[in-house]
Amino acid sequence: LEDGPVRYGDLKSRIPHITDKMLHTQLRELESKQMISRKIFREKPPRVEYALAQRGQDAFPTIEALKKYGELLVTLEADKIEKVVSNSGRKGNW
Repeated sequence: LEDGPVRYGDLKSRIPHITDKMLHTQLRELESKQMISRKIFREKPPRVEYALAQRGQDAFPTIEALKKYGELLVTLEADKIEKVVSNSGRKGNW
């Protein structure tokens, strides 16, 4: 949503392994918290677009910082796991 409005089907294809029920539930929750807006187009077939509302735009820098920190932690933990795995092959190194 950072790059502009997105249709439901496009959102679903961008989020691996999400069910329709879960996506629908999350979108409704974000909408109720005024993080996103939903625009319904009265056409056939009906079209719905989701966009970041002002509150969502304001939160985006914080969300990005948390994402980067999470990625850093995963990298650090992966290094620890690799060391444990590589050391586990040696005898008497428990």
